[in-house]
Amino acid sequence: MSETRRVGVIDIGTVTARVGMADIQDHVVLSIVRESRICNLGEGVDAAGLISPDAIARVLEAVDGFIAFLRDHRRDVVGCFLTSAARDARNADELLDALRARGLAPEVLTGTVEGALAFRGVAQAFDCHSMAVADIGGGSTELTCGGRTDDGLVVDWTHSFDLGARRLTERFLSRNDPPSRDDLVACCCETRMAFEAQMPWMEGALAHPDILIATGGTVTSLSAMGLGLETYDSAVVQGSTLTVEEVDDLGARLAAMTESQRARIPGLQPNRAPVILGGTLLVGELMRASGFRELTVSDFDGLAGACMAVERSLDGTPGPVGFLPATVGLADLVEP
Repeated sequence: MSETRRVGVIDIGTVTARVGMADIQDHVVLSIVRESRICNLGEGVDAAGLISPDAIARVLEAVDGFIAFLRDHRRDVVGCFLTSAARDARNADELLDALRARGLAPEVLTGTVEGALAFRGVAQAFDCHSMAVADIGGGSTELTCGGRTDDGLVVDWTHSFDLGARRLTERFLSRNDPPSRDDLVACCCETRMAFEAQMPWMEGALAHPDILIATGGTVTSLSAMGLGLETYDSAVVQGSTLTVEEVDDLGARLAAMTESQRARIPGLQPNRAPVILGGTLLVGELMRASGFRELTVSDFDGLAGACMAVERSLDGTPGPVGFLPATVGLADLVEP
């Protein structure tokens, strides 16, 4: 049995910034501790193509806290990854330079790598020979198909859609509070058409997966809301299910509320209230386009997959789709 390695990952998404600290042995996550902050890095990026100074400041404040957290928990190596908002923004280097000044080695993930990391993080918790994994984010949604073989996990297909909870909110659902029927219809129609254009098993190019597993703040929040949880409980959410009818019912409930009313729903982080309706509509259209009447919710996600990739990098071993992340040691990190 090999030694236990302690790795950390800072993951900066379009809506949420997170830090994950994992203990990994023989490429298996033994435990993972996570902290998150809703920073809304992608606020306005879809329309302007730029990250705002305020959004950069919010992210850096969160990252400074994460660095202190990593020091307290003594990680061996640390990776830092950014996703959709950083891919889209013309001024992403402003944020990347500020992260480098803190001793980090930030990497902007491609959609393919982001999807593969989510698949790896989710699949470790499910014993399925064939699965589709949807990583539903603020600016993009990655859909990956693969499964377990005698040689381990295999990714057969992945695609990154420019569809996310914040992107859809800003495009369609921010003009009226609550949104109008026309806003809702336009959002659902564009989302459905985008998914249907890239769904290989519906065209017969791939075998239909046995199960759809979804991860990300939208779907875990929907599970918590549907279960009536007053306080989020990962153990209860992990492996829970949502039918398309349940998702539609939650969508109808959210659509009838103002943003301030949504912020008071038990089980929903108040800071996620502005984008939860867009994410819910996205989930419903994904299910219809992919031919699934039910999905399984995973609290394991791309953050776990990123920790696994960082751990493999210590041996120089590429992770999913040949990804070999850049990392730094704990001593390299700089607290401002």
